[in-house]
Amino acid sequence: MTTQPYPSELEAAATFARECTDCPAVIRWCADRVRWADSSQAVQDAADYLHDLSTTAQARATALTDRPAVIRWCAQQIHSMGGDGDVERAAEYLDDLAVEAQEARDEEQAQDNLDALADELATEK
Repeated sequence: MTTQPYPSELEAAATFARECTDCPAVIRWCADRVRWADSSQAVQDAADYLHDLSTTAQARATALTDRPAVIRWCAQQIHSMGGDGDVERAAEYLDDLAVEAQEARDEEQAQDNLDALADELATEK
């Protein structure tokens, strides 16, 4: 029996970017990623800060169409807190995940455009 390897964090970000439409959930996901990035107290405080922001966002939850933007926003929130190098690395980690999520979103959009074009060409024949 062969087992599938666990997806990398970047693959998880790409999947999450395609599937999640709940803004507070994206913020909580970012908080979890930050929490796992480093065990220093400053990084844990940054994760707690994001978690608190997710609670606020839950109160005004609306459908989300740009998940990479929310991940980038979380990174900016941590950058704006200031802090030591560990906190900055945690924010940069979210920046990297946002890039991966955007690339996955762009690829999905490109595939949708190709599918639509193929359908259009098929109906013209």
